[in-house]
Amino acid sequence: MFNFSSFSNNALDTTHLLPLLEGSITPLAVSQSTPLSLQHSAHLPLLSLPTLDVENSPPPISSLLDVENSAGAPLAPMAEMNNSTWQARNPNRPVIPSRVSKKNKISNAERASRQIAAEQRATKHEALQADINLYLKEQKRRLETIATTHDVTVKYMDCLVTSQTYYHTTRKPHLVNALIHAKAKEVNSDRAEGSRYSLSEVHELLANDLKMQPENLTEEQKEYYIQELVKQRDLMAHGVRVNNIAAGEDVFSVTHRIIDELENLHDRTGIYASLFVTHGHINDSTQASWFGTDNSAVFWEDVLGRSAGDVARLYEQWACAQGHNLEERDSLANMRKQVTALISNRLSVYISYNFKPTNALLQPIVETYGVKLLGWPTGVPFVNPSSIGTISEICKLRNSLKSGECRWKKLSKAKCNAFSSELEARHASGEVVKKPRKKRSDAGVPHKWKNVLGGNPSKEGPSSKRARCDTGRKRVVPKSTEFVRDMDNNQEDRSEEDID
Repeated sequence: MFNFSSFSNNALDTTHLLPLLEGSITPLAVSQSTPLSLQHSAHLPLLSLPTLDVENSPPPISSLLDVENSAGAPLAPMAEMNNSTWQARNPNRPVIPSRVSKKNKISNAERASRQIAAEQRATKHEALQADINLYLKEQKRRLETIATTHDVTVKYMDCLVTSQTYYHTTRKPHLVNALIHAKAKEVNSDRAEGSRYSLSEVHELLANDLKMQPENLTEEQKEYYIQELVKQRDLMAHGVRVNNIAAGEDVFSVTHRIIDELENLHDRTGIYASLFVTHGHINDSTQASWFGTDNSAVFWEDVLGRSAGDVARLYEQWACAQGHNLEERDSLANMRKQVTALISNRLSVYISYNFKPTNALLQPIVETYGVKLLGWPTGVPFVNPSSIGTISEICKLRNSLKSGECRWKKLSKAKCNAFSSELEARHASGEVVKKPRKKRSDAGVPHKWKNVLGGNPSKEGPSSKRARCDTGRKRVVPKSTEFVRDMDNNQEDRSEEDID
C-alpha cells in the first residue's frame, strides 16, 4: 500500500526558529480545515491553501549571510525586502505571468453571445461525430470483407491499416512552433481571457500571413523566432510563481505526477523509492509531505530510528531555518559543496572509500580502478573544486556534472594498459607527471619507538605522540585481574600443612 503521510496532528512548531533569525517573526496561522498533506488516491482532492494576510503580514526576516548574486552585485538585506512570497524573495528572477480570469468583467450581451457560440460549436461537433461513426462502421464492414477475401483476421487488418509509429521526435524548438508562438503572442496579447484565438484559429491566421511564411523569412528572422520560443519555454520551466497560491498548486500538481511515475516504475521494475517535499520558507503555504513505495517507511525506523513523519518534520524545520532564496542557495560555498558531493558520490560506484577530488589522486584512481573523469568543462581550471574562486566557473562545473556531460567512465582493459604504458614512458623520459610529495626533514634518521606505558616494551599500546594527537580516544591501560591472590600467604599455608 502506498502511503502519503499527513502531519495534521504534528504541525510544525516554528517558535523554536525564532532564536535562529534576527528580528521578530510570527508563525503563519493555518486553519484546521487546511489539508496538511497530499493524500494519494484515485481521485485527488482539491488543494486547500491557507490565506495569507498581506496587510498584517509579519515583519521581514533579516538575512544571516552577506551574499552576492551571480553577477557579483551585493543583494539587498532580507530586512529590506518583502518576503511574503517566493517571487518577492527572488526579485532578480523572471516571473511566470499569472492567468487572471476576467469572466466577471464581461457584459451580459457578450456572455449571451458566447453561450450561443458554444451551442453552435456543440452542434457542429455532434454532426462531425455522427459522420465519423458512420465512416467507422463502413470501414469495419469493408475490412471484414477484405479479411475474408484474403483469409486473414480482422485484427491483422486493423494493425495494417491503423498502425502507428513508435518513433517520437524530441521537443526541440522547430521553426513552425516558433512561428505559431510568435503569431499567438501577437494576436492574443491585448485580448482578455476567454476571447483569445484558439490554436486552430492561430494556425489559420499564420497561414494567411505572407510575411511570416518560412520561405519569406531571412536566417536572422528565423533564429530570432526560435530564440523567443526558447525564452518562453525557459520562463515556464524555471520562472518563479507570482504568489503562494500559484506556487502551492504547482507543487501539488507536480508532486502527484512524480508519485504516479514512481508507482508505475515500481510496478515495472520493483524499485524502492522515497520522496520528501517541504516548503523553503516560513511564509510559504506548501505543506511538508512524504511518499514511499511498499514498506519504504520502515527503512527510516530501522536504520535511523525515526519514522518517516519525523524525518519530514526535521527536513521542514531545517529548510525553514535556512530561509534562502535562489541567489543565496547558489553561493560560492554551497556550489563548492555540491560539486564535491557530486564527484565523490558518483565515484563511489567504482571504489569503496570516501574520495576527495584532488589532482594528486586522479592519476592513481585511473591506474588502480580504471576509472577516468571525462567532460571537464573548458575554461574551468582542473583543480580541487574548493580552490575554484569564481561563481561562474563553479556554476559551469556544477551544471556539467548535473547534466552528465562531466562524468566518471569505466575504461576498458586495453585503454588502461595504454594509459599505464604512456605513464611509464613519460616517467622514463624524466618528465614530472605530478607534483612530488614534500620530503620530510628527518627522512633517513632512525626513530626510536616509544611505549605509552613506559615500562615493558612488549606490552602493546599506541605511541605517546599519537595519543596526544588523538584526543578523542582514551589511552590503553593494562588490565588488572579481577581477583588478586596473595602468594606469600599461600606459601605459608602450604608450609604449615607440610609440617603437620
